[in-house]
Amino acid sequence: MKDDQEDAFEKTLSTQLSRNIDFAKFAETKNAALLMFSFGLDHRLYQSPDRPKHPSARL
Repeated sequence: MKDDQEDAFEKTLSTQLSRNIDFAKFAETKNAALLMFSFGLDHRLYQSPDRPKHPSARL
């Protein structure tokens, strides 16, 4: 009986570890996507023709 309990416990731990790893991968992917979106938005706003120019900027 103890072996069955140990096996069930090991399977539960293994499943939970797998879920935690998947969650971390998803979080990293989501954060990377948000970072790239933010960078693209910043870049687009920086390149906007309507943005005010700094007085020392040369064209």
